[in-house]
Amino acid sequence: MVSPRKIYTIDTAFARSNSLSFSHDTGRLFENCIFLHLCRHGRAISYFRQKYECDFIVRQPSAPAMVLQACSDLNPDNKDREISGLLEAMDFINHREGFIVTLDQEDEFSAGDRKIRVVPAWKWLESF
Repeated sequence: MVSPRKIYTIDTAFARSNSLSFSHDTGRLFENCIFLHLCRHGRAISYFRQKYECDFIVRQPSAPAMVLQACSDLNPDNKDREISGLLEAMDFINHREGFIVTLDQEDEFSAGDRKIRVVPAWKWLESF
């Protein structure tokens, strides 16, 4: 209860059929899909949580770590939360670039000397 773990499923249809939620849980399913893609490519994945939360810190064998948020729709209601978690994780591992993977949004902005890239899932999945 103090530090709950994130749970992902290999079968998102199973998760939906057994969910007690009345909403479609689009954000949770989207995050699960990103997780599955990372697993299929054999990546070592960590979840980061201190003051804020960051979905994934991905260690890659021949490249620097990747700091990643999965957010189906980046909007004014969640933008500060997503960016704060990403920046905190980037600072923790001393990394200057982070990604927010969305369904269809694309953008890029700076926060001090750090760069945040908002990338649509289709483009990120294709390039990863």
